[in-house]
Amino acid sequence: MHIKKKTSQYRRDFRAIYQCEHCDHEVDSYGYDDANFHQNVVPAMECPACGETADAMTPTTTPDVPAHVVI
Repeated sequence: MHIKKKTSQYRRDFRAIYQCEHCDHEVDSYGYDDANFHQNVVPAMECPACGETADAMTPTTTPDVPAHVVI
């Protein structure tokens, strides 16, 4: 899965539309805007439709708010 579009964000918590790279299935869910979530959690998300996870060729995203910024 990868983040297709963030729909809202409050501090580091956000809601986004995630899309599967394999079958294009979309899921509306929550997330946390830090490096661990973007680099480890999002690529490991399993698509509820096809059961696949992101492959090595899928680019990872980065947080919108840098780690050193307190919000």
